[in-house]
Amino acid sequence: MTSLAQHARLTLAMVGLIGVTAAPLEAKTNVPGHIVIVWHVNAREPWIGRGPDPAKLEGALMKQCTKAMQSGCKLAVSFSSGAALMGRMANGNQVLMYSKISAADARNALDAECLKQQTTCEIQREIYPPQSGDKASYEVPKITPALYRRFGAVVWSKPVSMPIRVWVAAGRATSDLARNDALANCRRDTGGDCVVAQSGADSMMLVFTEDKKGLAVVQDRTVGRAQQLLKELCLKNKVTCKIQVTIDTKVEETSVQTITL
Repeated sequence: MTSLAQHARLTLAMVGLIGVTAAPLEAKTNVPGHIVIVWHVNAREPWIGRGPDPAKLEGALMKQCTKAMQSGCKLAVSFSSGAALMGRMANGNQVLMYSKISAADARNALDAECLKQQTTCEIQREIYPPQSGDKASYEVPKITPALYRRFGAVVWSKPVSMPIRVWVAAGRATSDLARNDALANCRRDTGGDCVVAQSGADSMMLVFTEDKKGLAVVQDRTVGRAQQLLKELCLKNKVTCKIQVTIDTKVEETSVQTITL
């Protein structure tokens, strides 16, 4: 038979055992999420990675970009706070602006840059870092013809002489190819000096005359936007304009056009 004193000691021992607190489970660490953007001047889309390790993200993205573009891939930005905006200028050039403060701050900086370049810009997307970087994920463009930008250039002689002609090279893989092809054809035909009047990518160019004398070019993302830009310009300058040549930089073209006043 257990004595009262023994029972008391046994009860206390049991209470002590029951009251032992188990070791706490290790709290899950919230790994900050990172965004890494890699781009190429001749590609229409960027390579984007999200995850905990920016160095690994950059390495993987550079590998994928190089697979598609062979060389020339560059790190555009890497961040874990704030926002980045991606857009295009009227001549098709890509623009990326990042702010560690907010998307609104990035938008103000982008607007200022476009104003400085005397052009309009269209924002295509806003990019934010993930709330958590536990798992890496990637946006990798498909390697198809649609990935690659196409460039064009308009050239005329310097000074412009009669008959007025413009040389066009479009649908080229790089800006240098478009410019150099058009310049070479102009120099071959004129034997004189030539100048690039306009160049760009993935856009429409309108070569026009002002009051049957001045020669100029406007450019925008679509033919409708380019025509509207031309209309506003001619009204502002109080001149009569006539479209002489329409060029789609995305379409392969090598030509010389004679301007009729």
